[in-house]
This record gives sequence, structure tokens and C-alpha cells, in this order.
Amino acid sequence: MVFFRSKRPARSPAAHDPAQLLRQHADALADAARGIFDRMPDARLCGIVVAPDAAGGDELRALLAECHGDADPTHVCVGIVPLAMLDALVHHATFAAAAPQTPGVPTLPVVVATAAGTRVASVPCARTGFAE
Repeated sequence: MVFFRSKRPARSPAAHDPAQLLRQHADALADAARGIFDRMPDARLCGIVVAPDAAGGDELRALLAECHGDADPTHVCVGIVPLAMLDALVHHATFAAAAPQTPGVPTLPVVVATAAGTRVASVPCARTGFAE
């Protein structure tokens, strides 16, 4: 699994723009998911990108911390968790289940949470890029 804290300071405007956060982290999430899908093709995963001031961010950081250890609330946190872990967070699970899919391509739903709200996108894992 992948987990890292962004090097971008939390006060950066990019830390508050869900689309920018997704663009910034989509390739790393896709690469990490691809590695997991290569070993476990039926894995059900979800990417999480959470800004420090995100509404509901504490819940998402707790999931990342459970899978990966420390999820510093002063940085943008990014990681992949089993999709089943989102079941306890019904709101986020609903978002992830609604993520756009690409037929025939392993796809990673990604929940992006910022102060502006929560968005969902899909990251195709056979190539770089994302779909909203």
C-alpha cells in the first residue's frame, strides 16, 4: 500500500483545490494501485487524498493511520486503503461506489476531501490520468 504526506505546505492554495490535489497525486496513486492489482487482480481498493482542513478529514486520516501509521493532520495525506474500510464511513463509501469506471481497465476510486467538500474521481490504473 502507499502512504505519504505531501511536501506541499498545508497553507498552499493547492491544498484546498480538490481537482489540483487529484492531478498532483493521481499518478502516484495509480502506480501504487497497479502494483497491488498485479499481485491481487480482484482487490477492491480506494485512494484517499485528505487536506488538513477537510470536512470529515479526521475520519479519513484515521483510516490512513490504521493502514499506514501516522497521518499528520498538518499536511495533505495520501494513501490507498481496502474499499471495505470505507463501509464504516457511509458518506465516503457512497462517493467511492459512484466513481466513474473505465470498462476493461482496473480503476481506483479516489475520495478527495478538502474544506470545500468531498469529491470523487477514478484513476485508471492501466495508464496515467483521471476521470471525473
